[in-house]
Amino acid sequence: MEFPDDPSATPMEVRGVTFDADTLASGTTTSSFYLSARLDTPRVGQPPALVVRAREPQYGEPGTVTRLTAGGTDTLRIVGTASRGTKVRLEMTIVCRPRP
Repeated sequence: MEFPDDPSATPMEVRGVTFDADTLASGTTTSSFYLSARLDTPRVGQPPALVVRAREPQYGEPGTVTRLTAGGTDTLRIVGTASRGTKVRLEMTIVCRPRP
């Protein structure tokens, strides 16, 4: 999953999210995933991306992600430790559909 699909779209607080897990069926939790989140906020500007490489233990960035599905909408609940020990708690609601 990558967001935004069109990076030239109107600027927003979340500039980009990349998430990948080998297997994550609805209703399950895994501790093997990759997350990168880029932000753009008025208070801090554009800090380096928050990265959680939970599937690569040599980086010391553990975490968990849970996938829930209701009414055709998937929600990912992610908790992890990013680069440099930054604690990350992120909840994303994802609606997948074909491009128009």
